[in-house]
Amino acid sequence: QFAYANEALTAAAAQISTENTKLAALAYYDLRKLFPKETSKTIPSYFYEAKAYSFINDLPTYSSKFAQFQEMDNKGQIPALQAEGIYLLGKIQSNAQQYNDAINTLGQVETKFPKETKLIIDARKELAVCYQKSGNTQESIRTLEETLSKYTGDDYNQAYINLMIGLSYQQLGDRTNAAAALQKVADMPSTPGLRGPQMAARAALQQYK
Repeated sequence: QFAYANEALTAAAAQISTENTKLAALAYYDLRKLFPKETSKTIPSYFYEAKAYSFINDLPTYSSKFAQFQEMDNKGQIPALQAEGIYLLGKIQSNAQQYNDAINTLGQVETKFPKETKLIIDARKELAVCYQKSGNTQESIRTLEETLSKYTGDDYNQAYINLMIGLSYQQLGDRTNAAAALQKVADMPSTPGLRGPQMAARAALQQYK
């Protein structure tokens, strides 16, 4: 049943629709009904049920389902899921243009779960988007530059964050810093995974030649 529920969640992520979300959520609900004593499976199932609703940005339902998971995991025994849940909440709030709430939520990933580096980097990228969209481009840049200085991340994150920095400086009219950040992306060794950021960086650099 757990494997079936995971397959339903994967399908819901691949083909986003309300119907697929509800099917995935129902699969985890059924799992708890069928195996109520299997706590190693049932407690995470509350999180994955919530996660299904993140695909369709259903903030009220996601918030309710995630709160259930937090209640069940009240001792914080599954920190990776706790951290991901907070990140997803912040991302849904951002998508709903609730930027102040999202900024507060996303900041909790780092303060509460300092060991979850990958999620911290993802949260910081979304945090920068929130600052950008709420009109605070300088704070967006500061967040991104601090992220690069504090966390190594993989090549894709290095490229993507520098691209975001370059485009943000470009928006401010700071040609020197924009070109410097974009050039860092263009100069990275080319790999299939970096194709998107590098193409965007090289296109943006054309105006500086």
